[in-house]
Amino acid sequence: MNLSLAMAITMEPIEGYLMPEKIQSIISEAKNQVKYVNELAKNADEDDEDE
Repeated sequence: MNLSLAMAITMEPIEGYLMPEKIQSIISEAKNQVKYVNELAKNADEDDEDE
């Protein structure tokens, strides 16, 4: 489980249950937030060299 997924589920209102559609939405959003940091760092280094 990633941090953004855990936080999103934790921050949901306490009254009522999480519906399956809402859970799927939270999971999709969390997947979009997962990044491979090594690739981001490599791209940042390349951008710095271009300047």
